[in-house]
Amino acid sequence: MLGKAFALLWLTAVAQCHGTSLNDLSTTINVYNNAGGAAAQIEGVLSSGGPSLDNGGVVGRLVVSAPDIFACNGVASSSTTLLQTVFMASNGVRPIALIERSSPDGEQCTFEDKVRAVQAAGAVAAIIFDYKDEGPLIMSYPHPEKVEIPAIFVSHATG
Repeated sequence: MLGKAFALLWLTAVAQCHGTSLNDLSTTINVYNNAGGAAAQIEGVLSSGGPSLDNGGVVGRLVVSAPDIFACNGVASSSTTLLQTVFMASNGVRPIALIERSSPDGEQCTFEDKVRAVQAAGAVAAIIFDYKDEGPLIMSYPHPEKVEIPAIFVSHATG
């Protein structure tokens, strides 16, 4: 759903996102269409140990991490995110990168690797969607101090 038609996303926390449980980390993604009208509200789970969303949330333009949808190859894999960062800089909008969770059969990297790759490419936030429908998941990082942007995990259907 997210990867298909929407231009502007507003990631907002419906409550203070502190803690380690699914309830503590639940958040809402408000999706707007190209005309600025509200299009959808999507539930997600904010990463544990990473930055939380400020009260006003984060606004950005959705960009699919390409050519590597898994964002496992560092900044080089996030060339679309980097280009969009440059193109959007003049109007003050930064990209929100849409990334797929690595499947056991595909290229493997950690959630932290993914988020730091698009962070280095200029993304203001990351949305990681599951490669299969299995319910919510809490992402965590071995080195949370190196993650500077919020990241939200969403279902396969949402991504």
